[in-house]
Amino acid sequence: MSELIKVVRGEGEEADIRPDWLEQWEGWGWKAAAAGDDLDAMDAEVLHALAKERGVKVHANAGADKVREALRQAAKD
Repeated sequence: MSELIKVVRGEGEEADIRPDWLEQWEGWGWKAAAAGDDLDAMDAEVLHALAKERGVKVHANAGADKVREALRQAAKD
């Protein structure tokens, strides 16, 4: 089973969803939770979904470490 992505909405509402559900949940007003140390716990599939949601460009075949690096760099900018 794939890992889950934490999403948030409003003041304190949280849910854990499958990465392939993210686009639909965004339509309902949810957003992926801010990434911090949680990136280390995510696998490549989840990281790629998070990068796509945040508009961070990464190569489709990039490994988990490269995607984590790109997400962390984008958060700094």
